[in-house]
Amino acid sequence: MVDVPCHARLWAELKLAPKVGLLLPAPRGGAWTYRNFARRWDDIARRANLMIIRRELRARGGLPSQANRAERDLAKTAIRSMTLGELQRRDVRRTGIIQLALAEATTPQIAALSGHSIDQVQTILDTYLPRRGEVALGGVEKWEKAGPAVSNVVTLPSPKARKAT
Repeated sequence: MVDVPCHARLWAELKLAPKVGLLLPAPRGGAWTYRNFARRWDDIARRANLMIIRRELRARGGLPSQANRAERDLAKTAIRSMTLGELQRRDVRRTGIIQLALAEATTPQIAALSGHSIDQVQTILDTYLPRRGEVALGGVEKWEKAGPAVSNVVTLPSPKARKAT
């Protein structure tokens, strides 16, 4: 059992839900084992991908004919890009960690909620936070608010001007 605080909106929903021993019990009502959770996750991901592919094929009216191989391969690649792809079971927790960081939770607070060590949380943050557009935007906004006092920007000549010299 893990005892962690709950977001106020989730708590409001939980209070309305019927009383159960676990927040999300396994199919037989008990706790999930890793093996059963992994099987269920993989099954749901596989079915979700099939639904996505079928929906996309219906929307396109099927694939182009075998005669037009290049166009058919392009369509298959486009459809595959819409599936869950390489989504992993652990991605759910990692996404939660990033969302907590964006909400300005501290690394120890995140570790307490996620069950990771502080070092693991920091590694996840170091890996995924820089890839977020809103993080880059926040940096630019802070830079702009700082004004000209921090504006040690060097203007580089255009590639054409560099070739001319």
